[in-house]
Amino acid sequence: MTVPPISKQVATLAKTNRQQDMPSEWKEAYGAAWFVIDETNNIIGRLNKPVFDLDSEEAEVVFLILFNSLSDIISAVYTLSSGWIRPCKIALRGALETIATAVTVHHDPKKMARFINNNLNIPGDVIGPAKEFFPDIGRLNGSLTTQWTHETFDSTARSIHETSKKLLLVPNVNSDSTKAYLNAFVEAAVLARYVGIGLEACFPNLVGDEIHFATDSSGKRLRKPAQSGLAIEMAVQARNSFKLCAGTPEVRGG
Repeated sequence: MTVPPISKQVATLAKTNRQQDMPSEWKEAYGAAWFVIDETNNIIGRLNKPVFDLDSEEAEVVFLILFNSLSDIISAVYTLSSGWIRPCKIALRGALETIATAVTVHHDPKKMARFINNNLNIPGDVIGPAKEFFPDIGRLNGSLTTQWTHETFDSTARSIHETSKKLLLVPNVNSDSTKAYLNAFVEAAVLARYVGIGLEACFPNLVGDEIHFATDSSGKRLRKPAQSGLAIEMAVQARNSFKLCAGTPEVRGG
């Protein structure tokens, strides 16, 4: 199969959303999410040709699944920064299931065959096995599912402009909801790191210099603090430090 080209849209997309009206915590969390996305995209760039040189349909399938999951995460961040939080959460939940599918079918030939034949139960057959690589994936999946995937009473007012009480098809990010948006940036950054970990776990001999894992003297691959981890910590700190202040203006997400 011919190696498809890698798109270089990440940096362009990151710059197109106007962030100047947002509070500093928003800018920090937004920047951290894009940093992890870009770091993982670098792994994809290194792996693209080597994976397709393997001439293995299964390897190509896993690579494309993980590639697609990063694309979905980018769409989520882009959508979130434009004001829509529920579509973002749905995209992130879908990306989580996609990542879990990739690592599961890569390490289980029977499930790979079922996936190729469209007989794999997703997410039922993939979340459990994926916990070997992502211990917190079950908690994150539950959080994304209960927060915004399904319409709840608490989420029905998200399209009401707080000041004018008018309905907006493009929601305004107001001071009361900012923390929820910041949390979504954290989740996007975590999932982008999951993609990088998935790539390294599925193609350990092809990734080159490890970014998300280290290898000890016995060859065992170990997690270690990485630049992506520090970026996620920065996003978490931004979320946790945001405080609602009197007079905090409403800001447009786009």
